[in-house]
Amino acid sequence: MRVKFGAIVVDGRGKLGGFVLGSDRSGHTMKAKKSPINPRSRFQSTQRSYYSHLSQLWRTLTEEQRREWIEFAKLYTYLNDFGEAFFLTGFNIFIRLNTNLMSVSAAVLSVPVVPSAFPVVRMTSITFNVGGDSIGFFWSGTIPAGYGVKFFASRPMNAGVTVVGKNLRYFSLRQGQLTGGADESIDYRTKFGVIGPIGSRIWGSMSIVQTSSGFIQNLGIVSKVSTA
Repeated sequence: MRVKFGAIVVDGRGKLGGFVLGSDRSGHTMKAKKSPINPRSRFQSTQRSYYSHLSQLWRTLTEEQRREWIEFAKLYTYLNDFGEAFFLTGFNIFIRLNTNLMSVSAAVLSVPVVPSAFPVVRMTSITFNVGGDSIGFFWSGTIPAGYGVKFFASRPMNAGVTVVGKNLRYFSLRQGQLTGGADESIDYRTKFGVIGPIGSRIWGSMSIVQTSSGFIQNLGIVSKVSTA
């Protein structure tokens, strides 16, 4: 649990007893904690295996290599649950960047690499056709070689759902130069089953991982309600 102290306490995030503290557009919230029926998902198991492997690899680094990671971590800030900037430790940035690389089947780094400029690319739309059982992802610009492209989507949801929350799931990876769009029908059906029914909403998102450095950039989140 994370707590932000003021005159007494002004904010909180995380679990407290049987409740989860958070916030939304209406203000601060406290909700009963719901335990998933199967917390050991394939994604969680994969993430644990990455962490185990990289933790062992960290222990094999030389002192000089570890110092490089420690100094490198001081160059980049991240945001916590309160939107405040903080620095990762050398170990944590080593784990984070190499986890990104492993997730796109790229070689892990023993020493950090300064990222090059990312391409100017934004996700623009998804389309899906229930009758044709197909779904496509579209973006502006070209994603050059040297990036792993990760695709995320939700199951078909009620059209009235306007916030995707935690319903996005990683389902497809592509490599190499990509321009404009991609048909993700086969991988989507493998992950979620049929595409539909008519009138349902599907959310989609994309991220690109720079395979030379491990840095990642989100390309946006969009949704589409099927009409046919």
